[in-house]
Amino acid sequence: MELQKFLYRGDSDPYGTRRLKETWNAERFLMSNLSKGGNPYDIFNYELLSSIDKHIDDGWQHTHFLSFSADYDVAVKYLSGASNRDFEKINGDHWDAVIFEIDTSHLLSLKCLECGIYIGKYRAYLYRTTSSDQIENILSDVKNHGNSNRERIVSIMLVDTVTYIRSKISTNSNLGKAMSKANRDKEWLILPLDEALDEGKPSGGLTSKMDGGCISNWEGFRFKN
Repeated sequence: MELQKFLYRGDSDPYGTRRLKETWNAERFLMSNLSKGGNPYDIFNYELLSSIDKHIDDGWQHTHFLSFSADYDVAVKYLSGASNRDFEKINGDHWDAVIFEIDTSHLLSLKCLECGIYIGKYRAYLYRTTSSDQIENILSDVKNHGNSNRERIVSIMLVDTVTYIRSKISTNSNLGKAMSKANRDKEWLILPLDEALDEGKPSGGLTSKMDGGCISNWEGFRFKN
């Protein structure tokens, strides 16, 4: 099974609505636009094709998906968003924008559901610093019969939008605009498949958080003006 090896996401979250810098620097996860007051059950109200079209064509305000690209240069284009500001690469956590890289060869397993649709699994990222967190970790280990949180397995859906839409467009003529945009950006979508929590308990809806364990590399950038 062949899969795009590297996927890239350029992001700056200029209004701080997804708390990008805070959540990545402190806890190593990304949040989709679902976190901006979206409905965690919304993804179940549409067929998958409709959800993908809604994300690409209509700009789904509370989308469950995170956009990536097979082309690093496309990720660079999206770094500054609509502001089109100049930037420079920097080290450390004081960045304004960031490019995330996923190396799909690091996934623990990969299953092809249909043309362009995959389910991948990977080990969750664990970021613990305080003593209270360590105690919580130990308690969790006991509850899980000795299985460390480091071995928590996360599932995501990966969508090769160009391949998937191309396989559907002959019977869905309204996909032309989405096909054009997907081609332009060589777009891939990531859908986190963990359940959203309600007061610490699974709610049945999907989470807005993508655990950063699948991120193989990241680069920070600072705006020049």
